[in-house]
Amino acid sequence: MKWKISEEGGVGEEPSGDFAWRGGQHFTMTGTIILIAASLTVAVFFVSSHGWSVWTVAIAFLMLLLGLLAGRRYDHLAYLAKKDDLTDCYNRRFIRGMLNRLMRQAQNNDRPLCIALIDLDDFKQINHDLGQLYGDHLLRTFSGTLMAVCPKDAYVSRLGDDEFVVIAPDLDLEAMEGIIQSFHQKLKLTYTLSDVRYSVGIAQYPVHGDSYEALIRHAEQQMYGMKWTNAQEENKEKYVRYIRQNQQQITEQWLSMVRKHHEQIASIIKSEEFAILFDYLLDFDSNGAVNRQKLMASLPDYCRFLYDQGITSEKISLFMTVMRHLLIGNNDAELEPFPIHVVKEVIGRLDELETEINRQYARLEVIKRENDMTELHEDRLSLIGKMAASMAHEIRNPLTSIKGFLKLIRANIPADASPNIEKYINIIESEFENIHMQITGLLSFSKKQIIEESFSYLSANQLLHSMISLLSPRLINENVELKINEREVFHIHGQKVALQQVISNILNNGIDALSMNQDREKRMRIDICSDERASYISISNNGPEIPHEVRGMLFKPFTTTKEDGTGLGLAICKQIMEKNNGDISFESGPEETTFTLIFYKDNVRSDARVLPEPDKSVLRSTV
Repeated sequence: MKWKISEEGGVGEEPSGDFAWRGGQHFTMTGTIILIAASLTVAVFFVSSHGWSVWTVAIAFLMLLLGLLAGRRYDHLAYLAKKDDLTDCYNRRFIRGMLNRLMRQAQNNDRPLCIALIDLDDFKQINHDLGQLYGDHLLRTFSGTLMAVCPKDAYVSRLGDDEFVVIAPDLDLEAMEGIIQSFHQKLKLTYTLSDVRYSVGIAQYPVHGDSYEALIRHAEQQMYGMKWTNAQEENKEKYVRYIRQNQQQITEQWLSMVRKHHEQIASIIKSEEFAILFDYLLDFDSNGAVNRQKLMASLPDYCRFLYDQGITSEKISLFMTVMRHLLIGNNDAELEPFPIHVVKEVIGRLDELETEINRQYARLEVIKRENDMTELHEDRLSLIGKMAASMAHEIRNPLTSIKGFLKLIRANIPADASPNIEKYINIIESEFENIHMQITGLLSFSKKQIIEESFSYLSANQLLHSMISLLSPRLINENVELKINEREVFHIHGQKVALQQVISNILNNGIDALSMNQDREKRMRIDICSDERASYISISNNGPEIPHEVRGMLFKPFTTTKEDGTGLGLAICKQIMEKNNGDISFESGPEETTFTLIFYKDNVRSDARVLPEPDKSVLRSTV
């Protein structure tokens, strides 16, 4: 809780209330009346005894005067015995005895009793800066306002120069806090000095103590805690004001120190950027959130700029360390206590900024590594393209010769030759087409348009069955159980040999995976279905699950789970499917792995599609 007199209100005036001011004193005339009455009695008796004369009347008048003076003196001494002559509050001696009596009454009546200890902060400084007369006026105004808001049965005492105590019978802590609030509001209307602060501590009998010393001790602890808080708040404002006033000097010191490590930095960072930084560090009001949002929003682009200029994250950390030393070292030596809490908050904001900069730099490093990897892949793919072009040249010529001789052999087969010769020639031609298909796919992947297959309308079902026929010997040899569920018959417009290669690769990969099934049956299933967007060929097997760490890169070049794999097969398949207005996806679990070939219909553009999923309820209902 911080109490500070506001600038609102009028000029400082003597408070009005149920008490009267008389030279700073307010006391009764009981002693004066009694002694005047006694002096009058003696004077009358004296005159009646000695008769009327000038001398007897003079002596009687003197008796009356002495009685008046003695009464006045008695009343003044009686006043000083329990009151403070400057503020008209009760003094320490009186209030100590009164508190003891009130505590006994509260105990006997089982009623609460509260005290409030109130201390003017930096009162000596006010006396020094504005003079003692002003200080006396402040004390009278302060105590008068306090007495004006207290209940009639409360006691207000001045314990020391600038310390007051309020004793309020029959009031609990909440009620006492209400009195302090009323006092604060009334003081704002009475006084105009904006830098007057005061601290308050409250204690209740018998919760916080059962003696005068115990209650005062508890209230003092609260009061000095508030006084420390007030001092910290005041020094926070002084620290921020001091840094603001010396902002240009701190900036120049920072630039001078960082030039030793990076000469270019002085020309890179502009003065308005320092202004944004100091606003972010020093604004503790509602503008602080706005300044933070503004700075953080501009940080990605600014970090990119610094990164491109060759300023590393290590140098950023060095520059931040320099700024920390400047913010800690540049402060007013008169700040007591040192505002460590606000300095920690400022440094914390600087740490937050450095953390965000490091995060942005890490992101830029990741982007750079990805770009480097992309360039490396492009180099490797370019090398593969050159190798593929050379290989095509070296292999196609012998293949052309082989194909020609196969035609001659077929043409010269005697009529009475064994039927197995025709069968063997068909197998050789099939394997020849398979080699031709592999070369075509590799050249297509390498983007070397040496062989560009034409597009034609194909039956997807016939395409699938042709490849199954070629792989039947391997399926039988590997003891694989194959089920085909054809729910749809559909045609596609694509490249026959390339799509045969895709189906062949997926089937062969499935058979390779099933070869790892040692303790369970080897099953493979092919499902064909369609919806309004696409037609699907799903090829499933119950082989091992695809590892999670490679799933995100499965269709990228050089990604493989096989010991002797090249990592190009699925990448080539994906490129072929995209070229034929389609796509390829997969799902993998402990029980089953499924690759789905997606053939988009003519009204769905492949470059503006959302990858659809086949209806799995249809697929599984056919098993």
